[in-house]
Amino acid sequence: AAAGRDNTHRLEAGNHVIIGADALKFVESGSEEKRVVIGGQAGGGSLAGSANCVVGTMSVLIGQDAFGSNGASANTSLMASTIIGGRAARNLVTGTSHTIIGYGAAQGTGSFDRSIVIGTEAGENFASDDCVIIGTTAAKDMTGGDKAVIIGSKAGEKHLGTGSIMIGYKAGWA
Repeated sequence: AAAGRDNTHRLEAGNHVIIGADALKFVESGSEEKRVVIGGQAGGGSLAGSANCVVGTMSVLIGQDAFGSNGASANTSLMASTIIGGRAARNLVTGTSHTIIGYGAAQGTGSFDRSIVIGTEAGENFASDDCVIIGTTAAKDMTGGDKAVIIGSKAGEKHLGTGSIMIGYKAGWA
């Protein structure tokens, strides 16, 4: 099913649910993708130039401007992920196996894999692999330090260390 203006460009068969103006607008698709995309410009709806958005098998995007809606002119790619929240993962370029929940969560530009980011603006400029980030603005400016666990409001905002564990309000604040 699909609803909304300009939301099925290059879309092939594959049991999709797409709702919203320009949702999944510039998709490159296989036939067995089974995606759910809900929200205006979700899934690359505002990409520029000849850029395309790959949203892979069983991925779920819910929220205005969720994933790949940054006006970029380069291709974006997401596989096996769940992204929920306005502007969540908005500037993510490539990624696999994510759970990202919250307004503006993990919205910074970059690529990373296998991470969980939950909270309003949690991991806002985040670009690290294999991390668990939970809390409002937790790991907000984290751009390095894979395999970290950061839990708590404002915890690890400037964190750069690999394998760190920070728990509590402003834990690891620099």
